[in-house]
Amino acid sequence: MRSSASARHNQGFMRALFLFMVAALLGGGTGLASAQGVLGGKPQELPYEKLGPMMNNLPAGSMLREVRIPIFDKQLERMALLQSSFLKVVTKRDLVAENIALRYFQDDSILIRMKMMSADFSLTTGVLKAHQTVNLETEKLKGGGTGGVFHLESRSGFVRGPAFTRLISESPKQSGRSVPGAKSDPPKLPSPSGLSPLATAFTGPEGLTGRERRIVDGLLKSRTKSVLANRAPTRNFMTQSRQFTGRADTDLRSFSKTVEISEARLVAGVPKPPSKPLFPELNHAEVMITAEGGIFLNPQRGHISYLRNVQILDPRFTLTGGGHLKVFFPPQELTKAIRESKQSADVSEAEPGRGTDEVPRKTFSELVDPYLFVVSGGVRLELDDPSGINPPVVATGETVVIDRRTGDIVLQGGTPRIRRGLNSLTARDPDLYLRIYENGDIYAEEGPWTTTGHLAPDSRLPENTPLSHRNASEEEKATGPLVTISCHGGLYLDASEGQVVYLKDIQVLHPEFRVHAEDEIKLFLGKKSGSTSGPEAFSDLEHIIASGSVRLVQHTKAEGDSPVKATAEHVIVDVQGAHILLKGGTPSLGVGDNFLRAGAPDLYLRIYQNGSLFAEPGPWTTNGNLSQSDEAEEKPERHTDYLTVTCEGGLSFDALKGQIVYLGEIVAEEPRFRLRCDKSMRISLTPRNRTDARAPEGPEAFSEVDKIVALGNVMISRLPGAGSQPVVAKSAAATYEASTGTLALRGGRPAIRQGKSFFEAREDGLYILFYPNGSFELSRGAWEQFFDLQDKNFEKLR
Repeated sequence: MRSSASARHNQGFMRALFLFMVAALLGGGTGLASAQGVLGGKPQELPYEKLGPMMNNLPAGSMLREVRIPIFDKQLERMALLQSSFLKVVTKRDLVAENIALRYFQDDSILIRMKMMSADFSLTTGVLKAHQTVNLETEKLKGGGTGGVFHLESRSGFVRGPAFTRLISESPKQSGRSVPGAKSDPPKLPSPSGLSPLATAFTGPEGLTGRERRIVDGLLKSRTKSVLANRAPTRNFMTQSRQFTGRADTDLRSFSKTVEISEARLVAGVPKPPSKPLFPELNHAEVMITAEGGIFLNPQRGHISYLRNVQILDPRFTLTGGGHLKVFFPPQELTKAIRESKQSADVSEAEPGRGTDEVPRKTFSELVDPYLFVVSGGVRLELDDPSGINPPVVATGETVVIDRRTGDIVLQGGTPRIRRGLNSLTARDPDLYLRIYENGDIYAEEGPWTTTGHLAPDSRLPENTPLSHRNASEEEKATGPLVTISCHGGLYLDASEGQVVYLKDIQVLHPEFRVHAEDEIKLFLGKKSGSTSGPEAFSDLEHIIASGSVRLVQHTKAEGDSPVKATAEHVIVDVQGAHILLKGGTPSLGVGDNFLRAGAPDLYLRIYQNGSLFAEPGPWTTNGNLSQSDEAEEKPERHTDYLTVTCEGGLSFDALKGQIVYLGEIVAEEPRFRLRCDKSMRISLTPRNRTDARAPEGPEAFSEVDKIVALGNVMISRLPGAGSQPVVAKSAAATYEASTGTLALRGGRPAIRQGKSFFEAREDGLYILFYPNGSFELSRGAWEQFFDLQDKNFEKLR
């Protein structure tokens, strides 16, 4: 009797337990909540194999309808919920379900919802395999694929490709949230104005005014430190993205091992992809993503991976990549968002008077926004111009990282390149990165880069001309020749200030000139009227500043003419006024064997558009042939003695008047001739006679010397011939006229001496005239003379 009663008691207990579990599976949410409440007082661990004990009592072939299977972790916290309208028991641990809804939870809040037509589920491994279409449906995340594999314990899954998602997300930047580590605006530097207010009215060579010196000092201020300030934040950002990408790859490998399906089989996709659903046109802050290889979901770890041949359609850009896309969500914000969501729900429950509507629990995609996109595999990014006037910006690289918090885009690997129309920026090293800031700024890290474009973009095209109405050949003709600039230290484009900075070993190649600088080259752009900000607010180039042992070579238009060469520590080009300023590092300017060179490192040389020159007061040296007649050009074999002139007070050349003026202490030398004075020397040139159609301009418009005037204790020495004694003449002023060949010594008390023989005035106001035939003329007055009878070869100075 006792045994029989005990058996009946056990049967009753098992029946009650069976009925309780059936009620739970058929939707007994209240009972489940009560059980959780009882066990919740003390944390307990529940082995995973006991989550479905009722299945041990269902024979194979059993069928259930409207089934709910909750999945708990060892702390009895809900991880997932599997709902099915029809469920069939294949074995005690293997099920087949239809019309399935799967939800993942974290902190009792829904991470993501999925629906599928049919699937196999193993209670032993917790793996759900869907063989037909899988749909992702939440308020802000919609998508689907051709099948899927889901691991309920880790709350991860894989949607087979071709797959797609549509993120309806407001970026943190647009919602006004502060972004840690975001780029702060650097202090604004004043934009330089023109070098001279009289740039269009040449009044003769002149030195820099005080205002112009301040402008020059501002232009020469190095931007290297401000450029390199972008290096550390960008490198940290890239390091963080690589860490996130590595974590996502590790999670995918772990998932593949758990579900016992290789990654290659996961991303294989289907041979004939189904037709993609048609969505209406993307609205603001909506992102459409497609992937042929499928989607790996791991919301608990804060990332979603799109695999193989990815495409992103964003209101700002279109992106395609042959590799993978990782989308990261901020995990530190997820827990906070869930907590806030719970608090709002608890407040509503505690104060029912505030409203009777049920407070919905928000999903993962509703709680946080994706903040980081990492795309790999031959990525191509196209940014459209909202106005439609300019061509799109096309960026390519092996990897593209998009920070949706700041709107910044980073390209790395595969020689990153950005291009708009005929203008481009290309890396010459595959490991470099390029950062495009949301406001239009561009930072290229230290390394070799090359830009190709125009110094005056669209300068002759109307600003409001639509792109569709432009002709490529007309645009190229209007913008002028292409200029190539290469550097080895990176570069930075400041879109707010209209400045471009190139660093280290920079070379500029133009059809008409080339420039090399060791330290940096800065380009300053002019601001358009009516434009307020961004790259479109600037147009023509205003200033070019090169620093660091600068070498400039300008090719002349005439065939066979020597190029113009200039060197200095700094070169400033005023593009609007067409002026060039050489400063520091002993500036020099040369054409062939003719040159002008500073004798001190801190001097400047100003070069005007018409060829005029101004060298500031200080030591300077010129060397060249003052006789450049057409006869000399026709007989290049004719030997020419070059004249070297040094001065201590600077010099100037007026290309309109054809005059060279040396100031201060002056010494002019030829192999057999020497002139010295201590005030000034003016050389006037004769206009060149040209029979061809080309009208000469600037220095080329003049040939031979017409007149030389030297002032201030003039002393002239000449060596008549080999073995003879030099002839020395002195006066306060000396004038030479090339047309007559006459040399006049005036002022003070003129004198001439050779050896012991001499003529010397004994009173002021007298002069000596020397003629080409060797004769000379003395003015009336008192003279002292002496002839050395032993010297029978007394020569007259001529």
